[in-house]
Amino acid sequence: AADQNFDATPARKKPQVQKWTQEEKDLFVTSFNTHGKDWPTFSLLFPNKTKSSIKNFFQNYKEKLGMQKVFEEKFATPAELATIRKAKLAKEGVLPPGELEA
Repeated sequence: AADQNFDATPARKKPQVQKWTQEEKDLFVTSFNTHGKDWPTFSLLFPNKTKSSIKNFFQNYKEKLGMQKVFEEKFATPAELATIRKAKLAKEGVLPPGELEA
């Protein structure tokens, strides 16, 4: 008789979330100044971190660690800069939210 409780999908281990050490944070910021948002390079630099955790770290710390300013000054395209400026104006209430899409 076939086992009724058999699950054909293999068990997938969820990667354990690891906190970022100060050394990793420092390396991230230094590397960001050189590589910008080159996420494949960051995956090589931080093999113990998932792609998602690398991008999340940037999103969570970009303002606090000055990476947003570096991105805007060194790496952002004119279109990205325009989008960033519109978002800042909308957040400040200077730009109507509907204009953000334009």
